[in-house]
Amino acid sequence: ITMSVAVTDLGGRWGGGSLTAGAGARVKAASIIKVGLLAALLHQVDRGAIALDKKVTIPAGDANIVGGSGTLRNRRFPVGISLRELAELMVQVSDNTATNVLIDQVGGFAAVNAYLRGAGFAELYLGRKMLQPAAPPKRENYIAAAAVTALLAAIWNGTLLGRGASDLVRDLMRGQRVDTKYGAVVPRRHLANKTGELADVSHDCGVITLSGRELAL
Repeated sequence: ITMSVAVTDLGGRWGGGSLTAGAGARVKAASIIKVGLLAALLHQVDRGAIALDKKVTIPAGDANIVGGSGTLRNRRFPVGISLRELAELMVQVSDNTATNVLIDQVGGFAAVNAYLRGAGFAELYLGRKMLQPAAPPKRENYIAAAAVTALLAAIWNGTLLGRGASDLVRDLMRGQRVDTKYGAVVPRRHLANKTGELADVSHDCGVITLSGRELAL
């Protein structure tokens, strides 16, 4: 078993310090990688390159329609849907189909990884769509605990995205509907998070929102 934990003080109670424990190397990612995709999407929104109210059509039989977590796959296709709703589904019910559509909308793997690398989060890597095999020529998705916590801290502190985009991330994560892991032990009114799980990996990330004692973990 490989375990990695990272915690960052956001409220200033402990001087804004960070603490990490366990393995420091990046590991195979479950759905936490969707937070990196969300940041890349909202960066494009901040630049005016894309609008959250843009509507896209998902045709019947589209390769982006996959199983696993989410509800979008159960709708009657073709489906017209806004990027805003896709982002909400991706975060709050970890919708895999919504995620795959958003990957295309932001320009694919290269665009997402270029953004993350340029923003200082190179250990977060999007190499495949949800539920697609990682075998060559496709690649795997990766995260590192410290990089995830640093991303959350940058969003919460307003140093990565504009205020409106940062607030949207907070609202989406506060509205998380998957109450496993952190959500099973931290009251929802004090938690904003995004879970992730595959057969061989299990993650959670988020912010405990107690006033003056906020922590990203």
